[in-house]
Amino acid sequence: MKLTNLIPIKAGKTLSRLCIIGALSLGSSFVFAQNQQVRLSGSNLTLKAAFKQIEQQTKLFVDYNTQDVNDSRVIKKVPAGNNVKNVLEQLLEGTNCSITFSNGHVIISRKAPASSETKKVTGVVKDEKGEPIIGANVVERGTTNGIITDIDGNFELNVASSSVLEISYIGYISQEIKVGNNDQFRIRLVEDTQNLDEVVVVGYGTSRKRDIVSAMANVKGKTFSSASTSNVQDILQGKVAGLDIRTSRFPGDNQSINIRGARSLNAGNSPLVIVDGVPGSLSDLNSYDIESLEVLKDAASSAIYGSMGANGVILVTTKRGRKGVKREVNFNSYVGVNVPHMIKMQSGAQYAQFRRDGYRFAHGWDNSFTDEDVFSTSELDVIKSGDYTDWQDLMYRNGFIQSYHLGISNSGEKTQLYLSFKYDDEQGYYRTHDVKNLNLTLTADHELASFWKIGSSIRLRRNSNSGYKTIGNDILYMTPLAKPYKENGEMDFFPNPINTSGYNPLANYLPGQFIDDTQKNIINLNLTSDIKITNWLSMHTNFGFIYNNYEKGYFYGKDSHNNKGIKNSSGKNYNKYDQYTLNHIISYDKSFGDHHLTADLVGEIQSYRYEESALSGENQPVEYTTYHNLGTNSDNIKISSGYKEWSLASGLVRVRYNYKNKYFLNGAIRADGSSRLAKGKQWAFFPSGGVGWSLKDEDFLSGTEWVSALKARFSYGTVGNTAISPYQTLSSLTQDKYLWGEGDSDKFYVYYPGSIINLDLGWEISRTINAGLDFGFLNNKLNGYIEFYNTKTSDLLMKRAIPTFTGFNEIWQNIGKTQNKGFEFNLNYAPVRTKDLNIDFTFNASRNWEKILELISGEDLPNNKWFIGEPLAVLYNYEKLGVWQYGEEEDAAKYNASVGDLKIKDQDGDGTISAAKDRVILGQERPKWIASLGANI
Repeated sequence: MKLTNLIPIKAGKTLSRLCIIGALSLGSSFVFAQNQQVRLSGSNLTLKAAFKQIEQQTKLFVDYNTQDVNDSRVIKKVPAGNNVKNVLEQLLEGTNCSITFSNGHVIISRKAPASSETKKVTGVVKDEKGEPIIGANVVERGTTNGIITDIDGNFELNVASSSVLEISYIGYISQEIKVGNNDQFRIRLVEDTQNLDEVVVVGYGTSRKRDIVSAMANVKGKTFSSASTSNVQDILQGKVAGLDIRTSRFPGDNQSINIRGARSLNAGNSPLVIVDGVPGSLSDLNSYDIESLEVLKDAASSAIYGSMGANGVILVTTKRGRKGVKREVNFNSYVGVNVPHMIKMQSGAQYAQFRRDGYRFAHGWDNSFTDEDVFSTSELDVIKSGDYTDWQDLMYRNGFIQSYHLGISNSGEKTQLYLSFKYDDEQGYYRTHDVKNLNLTLTADHELASFWKIGSSIRLRRNSNSGYKTIGNDILYMTPLAKPYKENGEMDFFPNPINTSGYNPLANYLPGQFIDDTQKNIINLNLTSDIKITNWLSMHTNFGFIYNNYEKGYFYGKDSHNNKGIKNSSGKNYNKYDQYTLNHIISYDKSFGDHHLTADLVGEIQSYRYEESALSGENQPVEYTTYHNLGTNSDNIKISSGYKEWSLASGLVRVRYNYKNKYFLNGAIRADGSSRLAKGKQWAFFPSGGVGWSLKDEDFLSGTEWVSALKARFSYGTVGNTAISPYQTLSSLTQDKYLWGEGDSDKFYVYYPGSIINLDLGWEISRTINAGLDFGFLNNKLNGYIEFYNTKTSDLLMKRAIPTFTGFNEIWQNIGKTQNKGFEFNLNYAPVRTKDLNIDFTFNASRNWEKILELISGEDLPNNKWFIGEPLAVLYNYEKLGVWQYGEEEDAAKYNASVGDLKIKDQDGDGTISAAKDRVILGQERPKWIASLGANI
């Protein structure tokens, strides 16, 4: 038990009488209290955890002031079994603290050193190869008095002569050194290659890495802070086996993410993103603020999130102020260039020859001709001058990128603060496309009392996106012989004389003709509370609130590429949503000798509300007012709005157990209730569990030095998916108008049922089996994992066609099954690690087989490109064999084709080409194999 203040009790008559009576037994009880035997166990044991074990093994309460005792300090040498007094003296050696036994309590207090006992010490911290370590923590043990080493590894600190220095740095084994009579220190830290006791986020809590029995991967914060892009999804590419991320096509383009393929046909397949315990978004994060990122890949790990975790979970922990670091300032910046990769096109001369060959093919190879027969007058002028047009060069540019980040952290005895600001300015490939991002983060943590800590964080983000983003294939209508501008300098809107429908793609670069501005403002607020009820019971509370406001204003002038000289169009789109999440976590954490048990009880509620509106029109008389004067539009005026909301209530029970740090058992069950589904079907239960076995800790491997770690895992879990938008399980009304006369003014509105409901509509359910092996060799310089998984999803939500005499065409039902199975492999190798040179190699690969097992009525649905036994997303088209050649005229004529036309395979050999019989599956949209090889030097 920690006390912020040890409160003295005023002596009185009653107390005096009690003291006289109690004094008779104090002598014997005092001796008994000191001589109670304790035995501490565990690796990377903190002082706080050691005190807890003492309280569990004795009848004593350990009382101390957190300002005097740094209870988060890791004990490097656990004292051997002995009496309480002896063990405590070893634990507190060098902290200048005194120990007092009083009435069932052990009171630890700090002895204030005399001024003569304090002195200045200096030193240098280096690694195994003698290279200075920058930013190592040097702290006087048991206090918050500390400093970090400078660029040369040097430090200077005022400490008590009787104190002990703690030296630590990420990735190295910490050291403790007695000060004594020494004034100068040369300290060498050894690299920590085990990391088995590294703490990782697992959802609704944390766990040691060695205790994990499910499939999950970790990406360190330095991966994000060292990247030369602000897009978190782009940074993640190739970092995690089984994670499929499509590359962004332009700045601000957030592509889809899939973990181990797709499972659902109608629902989204994107994973759930949790930021600091509550739902969030990767696109809204400042990459420099990420402390760590965990990917939960199998159902056993993601099932604790129930219906939200159906497609896997990405957990993000952001940076906060660090205790013991007085002040720290970091500044990062980079500049760069986005260089578009152009399609290799024909040169002007090659294209001209291509046109000549085409003319000869059409009119006979042996017939004579001149260029005047082939080209228009304007094209001949270009050929003679050799001044060909490179349309790609005119359309695209090398985009300039700049990014600046400032991070400031500061901490006192009870309060830690962290402030982060980031500015990104990125030019797109198109000449008018610009993206700007502003990120501001402020976090605060405060210790209200020894048993109660609170925290808060607020993240503000503004994203501004303007200009031309993509044009599609329209540029292909232009040729090197077409000139974009007339001789007088004006734009030629139809520059291609052989394709007069091809509108000049440069038209959107004309001043005032293309304006497309979007702005997104996001507020993320998180509040946390941690209460230590007893040494083995605690309660954690998270409250998260997200507010997202999106505005888009657009104006496309009459001469823009969008409107092709007809009339201008303009409009505004608005949408906003707010979402809050509240969860309470009660945790039981206790050791019983070789046994360790952790149990969590979680309650959670979520609410989401969304609103949207749109205004648009055409033929605005004054174009320079752009989208700021929509009321002057005279044609095709439209006004629309929408609203939706949903809520989710959940409960979770989770138990984690390990025996001797060798055998691990996890189990959980979650219940989710969704407002989106039909009454009576809104609640579902999602059980999960797993086992692990650390083979390295068995006698037959413990002495094998080249094996650093070896652990086998097996897990099973179920997750659900609500799959559909709100109100799909409610009957809806559709508006129509009825004319009561000849004029439009004589109409009146009517309403009729727009959908039929299914009161049995329930959840999509996915069940996953996962087996894995974690390994580490050669002092863990070579490490990785292998995973095998099999996921089956049933009760897919699909629309079934029904007889039209019911008044409807279709109804939602739970029909269909899919399967995902595959394996993943990850290998890391670190051959060199010094101050000036670090070399790391990472290789990961995954193979995923996905297929549809069942569909409606057991039949394929070609129009949806859904086929039983095939992947969920396929390329379904005709099989092209090439082009018809000379000598094949007779065969080509059978298919109404001629020489030079595409040669399509007649799949059924009936002499005709039809969409129903001759289209085949040519491939699949999602990759079968994903592999990545990375090197960090």
